[in-house]
Amino acid sequence: MYQIIEIESNMPILDEYGNVMRFNDPNSAIELIRILTQKTYKKYKPEVIVDDSWKLREQKRFNSGEYIEPKWINYVYQKTTKIDSLTQKESLDYIMYHKEFLYGSSDDEKSKWIKINVNPEHFLHVSNLDNTKIAFTDNAQKGMLDRQTQMNVASYLVNHCNIDNDLARYIAMYHSNEYSTSQVLFAESSDDIANVYINGPDSCMGGIDHGRNVRKDDEYYSKYQGGSFCQPTRVYGNSDFKLAYLKDKQGRITARTLVLKDSLHYLRIYGDSDRLRSALKDMGYFHDYGATLGKKIRKIWDESKDEYVLPYLDGMQTIDSKSNDTFHIITDSDFDMKCDKTNGFGTQYNGFYINCAECDDEIDDSDNAYIVYYGRNDRRECCSYCARNESFRCQSIHEYVNNRYYSEVDGESYADWIAEDANYCDFQEMATFSECYPVICNENGMIRHCAENVIDDFAFKCRIDNQYYHHEMMAIDDGNDLPRSMFNEPIDMPEYKESE
Repeated sequence: MYQIIEIESNMPILDEYGNVMRFNDPNSAIELIRILTQKTYKKYKPEVIVDDSWKLREQKRFNSGEYIEPKWINYVYQKTTKIDSLTQKESLDYIMYHKEFLYGSSDDEKSKWIKINVNPEHFLHVSNLDNTKIAFTDNAQKGMLDRQTQMNVASYLVNHCNIDNDLARYIAMYHSNEYSTSQVLFAESSDDIANVYINGPDSCMGGIDHGRNVRKDDEYYSKYQGGSFCQPTRVYGNSDFKLAYLKDKQGRITARTLVLKDSLHYLRIYGDSDRLRSALKDMGYFHDYGATLGKKIRKIWDESKDEYVLPYLDGMQTIDSKSNDTFHIITDSDFDMKCDKTNGFGTQYNGFYINCAECDDEIDDSDNAYIVYYGRNDRRECCSYCARNESFRCQSIHEYVNNRYYSEVDGESYADWIAEDANYCDFQEMATFSECYPVICNENGMIRHCAENVIDDFAFKCRIDNQYYHHEMMAIDDGNDLPRSMFNEPIDMPEYKESE
């Protein structure tokens, strides 16, 4: 049901008996608004009349199985740490138990656990459109219109449940593992990982050598590069890493990136970066080279060359090859090798020092220092600490950039001279490289801009004037499925033309 609100007074229009006028559909209200406007020269708007019927409808969807409540709502959480048995490195972790675990516990014991408090009128459920996300009813007006908002799990927990980012990412990873039906594929064994590199996107470690028209398979590096006897990326098999990748409809591998097994971090994406980044982001993953610190890759010995087989590592490239017989450990201290070659071998650390451009401390020579950009054409050498803590990895040039030049676009990190070309989406409150379109948001013509890739979530194109309007201004006419703005008269409808 709809009512008409006089905008200046914000009061509903009453009938001759003093009762609020009610309409079964917005079009009937809009027709009367047209008449009232001509008579009074005032502005009016249709508004949904709110009652509890939408709540009953939403609850029935849970009862019927149409909606599934996320399991993590019914768990309690406590922060803890875990220690890697090999590296002895400590990292953040969480304990989770079903909330029944605390039944009968004292208030003091209950206070040690974090409970997820979800607004019951959100009717939160696993999204039917994308299982890696949740959906909920944002407010009563949208409930009456049967409109649900879809959102990433971590974003919902931070914005609506007052949960910190660390726990939100932990729960998002749990949700992704529990409900994901994503098309992202994962390879974990040496053979599977090598196959993706060999038959996937081109790079120094995989794909095709177009000069020789050969794939970079197990024979390529020794035959053409004077390097290792096998595909160097085999070291990722059965390690702390796995390989995320996509295939197209023809079965071709179109994108790949290394991800960590124990957290939602990914490294550099090769190939169709937009599609894979979006899919990983929907699953709760985010980009962070620093997360590789302390992680392990397998040792493979090349007897003919008397060297370890090593790939070119993106991000942190220094490793400790002496502490363990089975694994190399990625580290920024006590390292003896650097994975900075593309022939399947590494570089021995030679112990020579230079000074860091950021902190002025002594660091390894230029072969072991990190190149950091301080401007479009200003490249300097920095120590590993400053590279990781005083700079960031730019998604465009895939190089370290000093934090003074940081900008965020589409939720990713970019140098500010690259971000200058970005647009701004008012609805997502973020910069984006997507084209942005003006959206009319109220009867006064207020304009906000929305990114092309999300505009269907917030707006519609009016068939009358081909402009975008906010969803709440939508009207649908009988006999025409295309929407129009409720403030544009249906001049294309036969009955309207006849009335003229």
